[in-house]
Amino acid sequence: MFNLSQLVRLLLAAVCILFTCGFAVAQNNLNRIVTVNVKQQKIADILTSIGKQGNFYFSYSNSWIPTDSVVNVSVSGMPVRVLLDMLFNGKVDYKESPGYVILRPAPYRLSVQPENFTEPDNTYIISGYVIDEQTGTKLANASIYEKHLLVSTLTDRNGFFEMKIKHASSVTLTVSKDMYRDTSINFLSDVKIYRNRSYGYYDADTVYRKVERSWLGNMFITSKQKIQSLNLGGFIAAMPVQMSLTPGLGSHGLMSGQVVDKVSLNLIGGYNAGVNGVEFAGVFNLNKHDVKYIQAAGVSNATGGTVTGAQFAGISNIVYRNVKGAQASGVFNVDKENMYGFQASGMANKVKLDMEGFQAAGAVNRVGGQMRGFQASGVANINKQNTTGFQAAGAFNSTGGDFKGFQASGVLNRAGGNAVGFRAAALANISGNVSNGLQIAGVFNKARVLKGLSISPVTIADTLVGCAFSLLSISKNGYHNVVVYTDELHINTIGFKSGNAKLYTKLFAGVNLTDSTRYYTYGIAFGHDFILSNRASLSTEASIQPIMSGNWKGQYALNKLKALLNIAVTRKLGLFAGPSFTLLQAAEAHTTSTELAQLTSNKIGYKSYSDGNKSWIGWTFGITLF
Repeated sequence: MFNLSQLVRLLLAAVCILFTCGFAVAQNNLNRIVTVNVKQQKIADILTSIGKQGNFYFSYSNSWIPTDSVVNVSVSGMPVRVLLDMLFNGKVDYKESPGYVILRPAPYRLSVQPENFTEPDNTYIISGYVIDEQTGTKLANASIYEKHLLVSTLTDRNGFFEMKIKHASSVTLTVSKDMYRDTSINFLSDVKIYRNRSYGYYDADTVYRKVERSWLGNMFITSKQKIQSLNLGGFIAAMPVQMSLTPGLGSHGLMSGQVVDKVSLNLIGGYNAGVNGVEFAGVFNLNKHDVKYIQAAGVSNATGGTVTGAQFAGISNIVYRNVKGAQASGVFNVDKENMYGFQASGMANKVKLDMEGFQAAGAVNRVGGQMRGFQASGVANINKQNTTGFQAAGAFNSTGGDFKGFQASGVLNRAGGNAVGFRAAALANISGNVSNGLQIAGVFNKARVLKGLSISPVTIADTLVGCAFSLLSISKNGYHNVVVYTDELHINTIGFKSGNAKLYTKLFAGVNLTDSTRYYTYGIAFGHDFILSNRASLSTEASIQPIMSGNWKGQYALNKLKALLNIAVTRKLGLFAGPSFTLLQAAEAHTTSTELAQLTSNKIGYKSYSDGNKSWIGWTFGITLF
């Protein structure tokens, strides 16, 4: 009978065997047997057919691999590797990654000429030359490395290299150079060693070298490390921990840019393929690929892949792919693709594509794609496409597409497309298409089609469908009438009526020239038209106007409620008339009994109230022009 410890060992052994077998199958795509029989078909379509038969995908760059070429292929039961050599005439190199075969151009061949191989004290000392097979030229800046031990070097200008490798049972050196096909050479030994480091290949499109070209990369990454990255392409190894002083001066040496670490500690700065745990630096962190889960630097973080987790920097965070989590910096954050989560900076945030979540900056937020969530800045929020959610800025908000939600600014809100929701600005709200909701502005609201309610001194719209609570409304389909009328006070008045039937505004001014005392007035009225027919409508109107006597000493406030019947005589001429309820408020210090008597005498339904106010029933009659 098995005891518990023996059973656990058996289960662990079974899991390891299954995992090893699964990995071997995943990495054996190049040896799969396929059948292809096509005429005059693009190589790209043939690769798709091969991938479907083998249940994997090809990854390649169209700019380097001639996939648009048309060929005839008729093979049966051929390994994928052999078929690829036939398609590309042996000028393309192949790497395997789980679920993928990565193609990269390799039109040239190289070979290794070992010059010296010694084995003192369980140590390999290997030297030799790397040469071009066709021309015999000795190749400078070729990478020679051991995948398991992560030991590497570069050939000098004469194509010479020398490596020292300690404690290895056997060594397989791989030689790589850009545009050359990889070559491997084996050295055997009786010394035993257990290798537990894992390695693999990344999709060629995800081998980001943009970090190397950044200002930090140009300053701290050596030319040898950049050449190594170019030669090794997508080769990536995994390690538990690394420590470095600066890029190249650390536990991984020249191979640091090809290693993903679980723990990365950089006294000044470090350069890695990626992080799958935590990374801290006194000054900066540079990573070619993805970073998980915590990254912090005293000055700057630059990541060529996706950041998942939390990223903190004293000055800047720069990510060339996506961010999923939290990102905070003292000055600015720059994300070259999408941002999902929390982003805050002392000065500016910039997201090239979409932003979802919370974004706050002391000065400016800029999103090149869609913005969904909360956005606040001290100066401006600028989004190139649609915005949904909350947006607030000290100066202005600008959305290139549609806006939906709450928008507030100290100066201007702008939406290039539709705007739906609540918008408030000290100067103006502008919509390139339809505005629907509540808009409040200190100067004007402008939209192509205005629905909902606009509250501002001026409203401008091509088509006014909603209501404009404004001193002046300018629209193609709205009112733009000149009105001339008189009333029971014999004040001859001229005004301008704008808006629409739902809510119109009338600005007016008038003078009384008939009585012994001359009166002047100006004011504003708001009203609604009930449409009875094509030629008739009924208006309900409320107005407020001050009245001043000719000597400018008498001051009165006149408030009126009117019901007016409008009749259109022609398209540009109309008549209107109706009763009104009038309330007169007099400022005692600036009125005389003679003036009051003149204003209130012979008024229908006249009443005098204890507070000095007067009321009566009046009338209005006038004409409408244009």
